[in-house]
Amino acid sequence: KILINKKTFLHQQLTDESRTFVSGFSTAMTELSVMHHRGLSLKNVNVSYDDMTFTGVARSPDIVPAWLAGFENSTFLSGKAFVNFTLNENEQQLIEFVVSSNADTLEQN
Repeated sequence: KILINKKTFLHQQLTDESRTFVSGFSTAMTELSVMHHRGLSLKNVNVSYDDMTFTGVARSPDIVPAWLAGFENSTFLSGKAFVNFTLNENEQQLIEFVVSSNADTLEQN
């Protein structure tokens, strides 16, 4: 019963056009799947009216800018400005990254 209630709530949030740009969200998710890069894995995606944040891991640091360059060919993501871009190597020698259009993102992570 709890699971059904949570799914119902999530469905309401994703389809409520007064709160979410529903077509924009689905377009963004579709375009992100088309722009998939074998060397990059997204862990978190936050797309809202005034902010876009992507966090994940990559096999090498050059993969992230190459992946972001693909945004130019995207309908929904083209022209978005990102003000935060961080890369850190973790213990497994993978590159952890955060790319965000929100200046406050670094303070939150």
